[in-house]
Amino acid sequence: MDYLQTVLEIAKYTLPALIVLASSYLIVKKFLVSQMQRKQVALFKDTQDITLRLRLQAYERLVMFVERISPRQLVTRVYDPSMTVRDLQIAMTMTIRTEFEHNLSQQIYVSHNVWETVKGVKEQEINMANQLSRALNPDAH
Repeated sequence: MDYLQTVLEIAKYTLPALIVLASSYLIVKKFLVSQMQRKQVALFKDTQDITLRLRLQAYERLVMFVERISPRQLVTRVYDPSMTVRDLQIAMTMTIRTEFEHNLSQQIYVSHNVWETVKGVKEQEINMANQLSRALNPDAH
């Protein structure tokens, strides 16, 4: 009986301690999971903000690229009165390609369709410069 009395006495203190330990563990675990989820949401929001800024900058640069390669802008920038039609065509083509290469990295921030459109505009402007140069005397000033 003395042995049973000792076991009951130990259980009387151990059992409530185990219950308190288990409930404390569950509460702390739930709190830590909640905190981790909050941090993940905050990190995701920060990442989204940065990505959005980069995407907007990429779109801005591509709009500027399309504007800079438009014939009105391009001819004004590259034309020199001493140039022949062929020289002007070469200068325009090189300028368009250089501008495009300068903005090549922007494709990672924009959609595939937008990038294909920008490439199409570039090719269209180069083709237009080539067609105009073929229609005119290449040695004319």
